[in-house]
Amino acid sequence: MLGRRPARLTPVQRGYTQARRLLVELEDGSRAFVKLAVDELTAGWLRDEYRVYATVRGSFLPELLGFDDQGELPALALEDLSGSHWPPPWPKGSVEAVVGALDELHAVEPPSGVPRIEEFKRLFEGWEVVEADPQPFLALGLCSEAWLRHALPALREAAESAPFGGDTLIHLDVRSDNICLRDGRALLVDCNQACLGNPDVDLASWVSSLRAEGGPEPWEVLPDQPGLAAWVAGFFAARAGLPPPPTADPSVRARGAQDVPFLRDMLRHAYYARWGTDENDGIPLSRYVEGWGRRGDTALVEIEGFQPVGAAWYRLFTAARPGYGFVDEQTPELTIAVVPSCRGKGFGRELLEALLEKARAEGYGAVSLSVEPDNPALHLYERHGFTRVGERGGALVMRAELE
Repeated sequence: MLGRRPARLTPVQRGYTQARRLLVELEDGSRAFVKLAVDELTAGWLRDEYRVYATVRGSFLPELLGFDDQGELPALALEDLSGSHWPPPWPKGSVEAVVGALDELHAVEPPSGVPRIEEFKRLFEGWEVVEADPQPFLALGLCSEAWLRHALPALREAAESAPFGGDTLIHLDVRSDNICLRDGRALLVDCNQACLGNPDVDLASWVSSLRAEGGPEPWEVLPDQPGLAAWVAGFFAARAGLPPPPTADPSVRARGAQDVPFLRDMLRHAYYARWGTDENDGIPLSRYVEGWGRRGDTALVEIEGFQPVGAAWYRLFTAARPGYGFVDEQTPELTIAVVPSCRGKGFGRELLEALLEKARAEGYGAVSLSVEPDNPALHLYERHGFTRVGERGGALVMRAELE
């Protein structure tokens, strides 16, 4: 498919489907991102995505490197975007860059065979589903039953007035996981749901998650669209209280600034033996999350039943302001914790392996951490290549080389 032999394969922990993702380093030193279907459902999605990359041209799309549909299941190869910025956080000018990319997409001639948005019937299942069975939504604790009963007629009416139709090519799945930023421009990926519709649908489906990730208020990006706002709210209200769908990817997710409160809570579990004593060691634990979003900050959160149950993250420290596991200014220090009620289920191992893969993909040569000598996780770290290189604050400093 690529015309060269692969020299190294690195799994990629991104995406929300079960398709397999790999960063492939080829024998000539070049790299590619490869997505592999694992069943007929993901095979169909890959074929739809390939159709867009093969027929649509624009600076808002990554370069298509190859597509193989000769075997049992297809594979898609794109340029390697791992060196780009994957939000959140959203740097200055990034929201405008995404709007510009969407404008460019909306201006292209749609390829033949693209479905209309009206064919995606499940998109329009929202407040009426909540009305038929309100308990999953009410279990989220966002409102009272009385408020919901009073508001549902207005919410349904507003959502039903949303303008969906149109002849414009739209992405239909705009969110941070499908956007990367490079050289001041935004690139859109995962285009398998591309269809014909109202271009405002792309903005409407994006702005709520954008706000949750520290971006502007939704109405600042897309003003005067109450119908689309009610539709988006109803879409998620009908699903947020339900178990994950069977097509969902395993539950480790890349996270951003919106999860800092949870990371701060996880500090108590990661450094329980030192909580409240950091002043004596001269290393405040707040240093591990304060000002989150600077260069090198990377976090993953384990989700079970829509609830965060663990986190792993790393950041770079300086010699003047080190962490407990500091070894040098080029080596990120890892922190990992799982809530006590969810330990023993393999979440810590999943988080550790996913974060090590992330560090490799980002080009780090090693990672470090700090752990008490009697912490049971010590053996987990040793099995994953961590060796003792020192002590600080009564704890072991360990380092793992990333080959």
